[in-house]
Amino acid sequence: MMQQTLLSKRSSLLLLLVLWLVTGMGAQERTSTGKAKLKMHNADMLSSEDQEMAQQYFNEGKYDECIRLVDSLKNNISHFSKQTKEDLLVLKIKALLEEDKIAEAEAATRELFRFNPHYELDLFNNNTEDYNRMIKSFDVHPLFSLGVRNTLLLPSMYVNKVFPAPSGVDNAAHYNFSKYFLMYYAWAEYQFQANLSVNMDAVYWGMNYSRNLTGPNGMHMDYNESMKFIETPIYLKRYLLIPVPVLKDILPYVTGGFSWLYMTQSTANISQYSTTYSYYNPGINVLPLRNQNTFEWLFGAGIGYKIKNIRIFLDWRYYGGINSFTSESWRTSNSLLYNSYGYSDNSVTLSKSEIGASISLTFKNSITKKKKADPVFQINGL
Repeated sequence: MMQQTLLSKRSSLLLLLVLWLVTGMGAQERTSTGKAKLKMHNADMLSSEDQEMAQQYFNEGKYDECIRLVDSLKNNISHFSKQTKEDLLVLKIKALLEEDKIAEAEAATRELFRFNPHYELDLFNNNTEDYNRMIKSFDVHPLFSLGVRNTLLLPSMYVNKVFPAPSGVDNAAHYNFSKYFLMYYAWAEYQFQANLSVNMDAVYWGMNYSRNLTGPNGMHMDYNESMKFIETPIYLKRYLLIPVPVLKDILPYVTGGFSWLYMTQSTANISQYSTTYSYYNPGINVLPLRNQNTFEWLFGAGIGYKIKNIRIFLDWRYYGGINSFTSESWRTSNSLLYNSYGYSDNSVTLSKSEIGASISLTFKNSITKKKKADPVFQINGL
């Protein structure tokens, strides 16, 4: 009985201890949360008061005091809202212009655009002509972007020259292949001017083709080949900027350049049959019979739309083959294909068209001073 009473007392003490700990932790958390909220509230009040004081200095013509106050806040404004930070930087630029400190105003303008590359003049705000001219004297555009692309590929093959095949095989047989398929790949853009950029894509893709050939004595031959490529298109993109403010985010463009294809794999299956025999050989490595390096010229056009650091594009491209992917000098080197089956390659060029959609993200913007400033427009007096 005494043991049960002692156990009950210990259980009661343990329960009280747990309740005390939980209550204490809850009170401490509420205290910490309350302090954080109070600190945030005080910070908001402080930023509002400082902004009002800086604006007051500016309105009273105390431009040096305004500049010093904004500079003193720069190292301690992490709690300010984005709009408050932007307003303070704008106020500093205006104060520097009033003091005719042009070089410092340009440096402050660069700082403003680094903070917000998408800053735009508010034409309904009664800005001074000097301020509008300063903002318009800078060119800000995407510098480096990465994107992904989804395209519908439409390949085509052109026979440049038909070579004779041994054993009387008709080597003029057509090349049959899939008319279209989807691809996904990555691309990068370096926009070194406001309307001109160099682009590079990184593509890994493949295609199959087949041929149905005939020969003497009712002979039939089926040839199938699977090819894999690493392709690197490098091209210029010229943006056709629309000189209308409401259409500035619409980006029509044309592209032109070259593409390098490196064939990584080429495997063939071949079968030959007639009424008296049938042969089949799969998995023949025909990469030694191919030109592993082929080239294309490319041309295209498209239209894009910009939403801050994101750009969306729709475009069309044509790739014209320059050299044959089959090797004329090595076409007879595979004894199994040429001597046993009587198969010979022709000179064939690979071309294609693409219709695609892509999206890119800008990681770095270019901020440069224009050689010639744009005209300044104001609402209350053009």
